[in-house]
Amino acid sequence: VTEARHHIDIKLRGLIAEVTTTQSVVAARDTAEAVYTFELPSTAAVTGLTVTLPGGKSTKAELVDASAALRTTPAPEGTRADVALLRLIKIDGRASTYELRVFPVSAGRAVSWSVRWWTPLSFRDGRLLLRLPPRGHQENLVNEQVKISGTAPYGFDGVESIVGSGLTTGSRLPARFSGSLRQGVVVELVPRTGTKTAPVLEHAAVALPGSRSASAYWLLAPPKSIASDLNAERVIVVVDVSRSMGEQGRRAAQAMTMSILAEAPKSAQIDALLFDRHARSVLGGFKSNDKHTRAAIGQAIAQAPLANGSDLSAALAIVDARLKARPERSVVVILSDAMTPLAQSPASVASLMSATIARNTRFAHITVVPDGAPIPQRRQVASSGLTHDNRGRLLAVRAAEVAPRQKRLWNELLAPPPLRSIELVGAEQLLTDPPNKLVSGSASLAVGFNRNKVSRRLAAKAVMGERDVSITSRYRKDLERSVLPLLLAPTQTLPDGFDDLSLMQLAMRGSVVTRATSLWAPYPGDRFARA
Repeated sequence: VTEARHHIDIKLRGLIAEVTTTQSVVAARDTAEAVYTFELPSTAAVTGLTVTLPGGKSTKAELVDASAALRTTPAPEGTRADVALLRLIKIDGRASTYELRVFPVSAGRAVSWSVRWWTPLSFRDGRLLLRLPPRGHQENLVNEQVKISGTAPYGFDGVESIVGSGLTTGSRLPARFSGSLRQGVVVELVPRTGTKTAPVLEHAAVALPGSRSASAYWLLAPPKSIASDLNAERVIVVVDVSRSMGEQGRRAAQAMTMSILAEAPKSAQIDALLFDRHARSVLGGFKSNDKHTRAAIGQAIAQAPLANGSDLSAALAIVDARLKARPERSVVVILSDAMTPLAQSPASVASLMSATIARNTRFAHITVVPDGAPIPQRRQVASSGLTHDNRGRLLAVRAAEVAPRQKRLWNELLAPPPLRSIELVGAEQLLTDPPNKLVSGSASLAVGFNRNKVSRRLAAKAVMGERDVSITSRYRKDLERSVLPLLLAPTQTLPDGFDDLSLMQLAMRGSVVTRATSLWAPYPGDRFARA
């Protein structure tokens, strides 16, 4: 069986995406059964399947008991073999595996199917992000054709840029691009901030039996940082000048280094370290933060040869020696493309710093992302082990984004979270608690059950800067259909006592594929015979 087309239609609905994946396959010679195994993010939930046979006849799958769907039963007289079965076969932390079986697939005649699913989008560094796992590189598969439509989340003034699988596609929706079998589909959308800086809270809810309800909540922190209160006395910028950075990455790193040092306190002592397979200091020690010193650092970055190797460990050994005597009120900012040796993991890099420095020095990291490359995940960035829990941030910045962002990088990296001490008022039994704090340009999703009927009134209490704030929620009626899929996504841990029967009953209400339920499609025109 060969795949003839693969289309992914992504409809953005705030911080949620409704996705339809449509594929067509053809058998090479004899009539065959298509068996397609695929992965989705574990936060996603499948809610529908439609199969179209040669000649245009379509059948819509219905949700059934997963164990009953696998039983062999005699076909009623006058009926034909069922067409499709879609079931969840494996769950792990990041991706869930589904199996779809479709029959018959005839030689030279296309059969197509559409799978519908919901997923939350991550919002980090001021960008919406959706990652689909790679499908492999088998010869009978084709690259995905992706369409993105919808609008930016509430509180934004439109779209600043759209990046599909590493390539900029413009700033207007709808947008189209081609995916990659080896890298998967990665969608990035940077909303335009405008003048609004208030946090946004939205929610949707659905009624459940017994005067209960289920709800989903989305809280988005303002993209603009509040001012940093850090009066740093020492600032070290560590810059990757290895060959993998490329000329574009080197120019971006130079521009961001100059901006960070210009925004640092003028009373601070500064230095810069460059590293490839070797590490060296630009100034030979700390110097005054004046325009002449900054110009010397900028010139050194611009003139450094792009050599092989990325020995971040050697650079951090210099940092450790420099700050050992006085780690307090010190800041270390690392700029790299995250292409470091496999032996340099977040844990191993964090272990390079002495305990005193790790505890008292603020580390921050900027991943410089070239055009054509996807945003790396946090676990792929070796220095993320240093930024964790030390009041510094890990950011990803594309080369094309440097100009509009560079003047606010110091605050983005080192300012305190704009929202902290967050408490949802009116939420009861949450399956995923909201975080205690949110950094600028980030968001959180929480889902759960309520003992009362559906309420369109919800609020959050938080501390924003130095003042207490109350955030009133916007009710999203258009997202009510997403609540049960988000609640029953494979990654969710349901309350104690929630057995397979309870899961199946709830899944039936939302038509959600779970470990207890599957989608089964009969031949067009047949009555549905299986329970």
